[in-house]
Amino acid sequence: MILSTNQPYFAPYPGFFYKAHLSDCLVILDDVQFPHKTTWISRNRFKNDQGTFWMTIPVLKKGLGLQKISQVRICHA
Repeated sequence: MILSTNQPYFAPYPGFFYKAHLSDCLVILDDVQFPHKTTWISRNRFKNDQGTFWMTIPVLKKGLGLQKISQVRICHA
């Protein structure tokens, strides 16, 4: 049995799906601490005809202290 774990990503890379395909059981670790800085969890780089650009999902972090990934909320303002 192949067990794989991964933290959730905003727009996961193709290797994530290959890893999931090869696994018998895939565990998504959303019960771990959300990083203080911007990471791949809320930000990713995309390519288009003009080069690359970064897309970031704004999340509520200020004043919330240490929160789990599963507790993070999108900032709609």
